[in-house]
Amino acid sequence: MDKRTNRLLLRDNRTALAELEKWVSQMDLPVAQVELAAHIVTINEKSLRELGVKWTLADAQQAGAVGGRDDAFQRFIRRRRHLTRRV
Repeated sequence: MDKRTNRLLLRDNRTALAELEKWVSQMDLPVAQVELAAHIVTINEKSLRELGVKWTLADAQQAGAVGGRDDAFQRFIRRRRHLTRRV
């Protein structure tokens, strides 16, 4: 076994070499890899508005409101209102 070149040198009869070839093909699997790509972007508030993004802050009583609907998340926030404080 030559680790530097990832080679395996074998000597044997044809039958044994055929079996070893099958075994090597089953064992020689590529290592699973994950490729990550990231873009770090700096953008100002004017550019965000041009893209149609408007960031706003609401008080703790309005936290979690979605289109004025009374959904589960909004009820969850209301029950924990005492844990929030106004800044």
